[in-house]
Amino acid sequence: MTGWPCPGDLGVVAQDGRRPVGVNPVELRARSRGRGLVTATVRPIVPADVDVVVGLSVRAWAPVFESFRTVMGEQVFRSVYPDWPVSQAEAVAVSCRAEAADVFVAQVQGRPVGYVAVVFHHEGAAACGEIDMLAVDPDHANAGIGSTLTAFAVEHVRACGAVLAVVSTGGDPGHAAARRTYEKAGSTALPTARYYRSLRPARDDGGPSNPSAVPPGPGEVAGDGSGTANDVRAGITEAAHRGTELTTLLGLLQRQQDLVAWKLQDASEEVLRSTTTPSGASLHGLVRHLTNVERSWLRDVFAGQDGLTYDWTEDDPDGEWQVPPGQTMTDLLADYRTESRRCDDVIRSSTSLDAVSGTRDMSLRWILLHLVEETARHLGHVDLLREQADGSTGEEPAPGSDPG
Repeated sequence: MTGWPCPGDLGVVAQDGRRPVGVNPVELRARSRGRGLVTATVRPIVPADVDVVVGLSVRAWAPVFESFRTVMGEQVFRSVYPDWPVSQAEAVAVSCRAEAADVFVAQVQGRPVGYVAVVFHHEGAAACGEIDMLAVDPDHANAGIGSTLTAFAVEHVRACGAVLAVVSTGGDPGHAAARRTYEKAGSTALPTARYYRSLRPARDDGGPSNPSAVPPGPGEVAGDGSGTANDVRAGITEAAHRGTELTTLLGLLQRQQDLVAWKLQDASEEVLRSTTTPSGASLHGLVRHLTNVERSWLRDVFAGQDGLTYDWTEDDPDGEWQVPPGQTMTDLLADYRTESRRCDDVIRSSTSLDAVSGTRDMSLRWILLHLVEETARHLGHVDLLREQADGSTGEEPAPGSDPG
């Protein structure tokens, strides 16, 4: 830790190679009220905790990144955080294992429900201990766990001989609870501002951007997916030609989703409702069906999320196809995009395509391939119904056309 000694048997060694002498950290028991009476024990992290801590941290920060998305706007957000669950999971794992950090977990009934990582450095002449990361399992929110971890970290910093305890957090609505915790602990805020300006062409539909894309090589065309990152051309995703398996699967699924939206975005409600199949399939019903199917496979079957609702019921298993007259295609496509983004977060928060659903013997890889198949199949139905409605045809927008 850059020459700043910290006490005890935490495996930390000063820059000169000597183990510093100080007060050993002890377990701290704190009772806090919120979700009932809770007893939290704070102790040093052990290797068996890391996977649990990574999982709870990604869940805890999901609302924060949604807040970032709202404040920054879709295009800037995707440029800065294209795969936030993956990058955040990696950052937490590195933090948990870093030799330059002192890491502690809060546990309830033997299971970690929060963690804090402390690092030491100097700001000017002042020796500082800084809370580098802190997260609390959403299932234990408002129970005082964050305050307990903060208080423990500050006392640990004090015992190490630092003269300042430092913590940084966001000024966005998603960090409001964190700011309250630190202010309640007696910290003083230094207001700062960080500004972003996107230099990418504007996109009306908030579709994907590709900050990791590399310039095209000889014989490659900008925007056609050449390289290792998914690309966008005329508003339609082009799956990476040399991407990882996850990148390519996401690109192929997003491409089908983009084409569904493109086929339906420029016609009136009267035209879009003018045709159905003998079995009752309609363009509106197809979009609502795809929205429900993604929610079911990824957020329900794979992730096991609770409280999800559907447009079908046990009494009416085809209910999603019966779209009320007041629900417009604009509304349906907006719902479809929102659901797809939520499902993307589920995909990227998984550690492997080999991960298996907790309710069915199916891997994430199988589910994604099935969704590509399902969406492409229904895209064909959209093609035919749109042609019947007004004669409109076409496989994809012409290169260089307006994506809006």
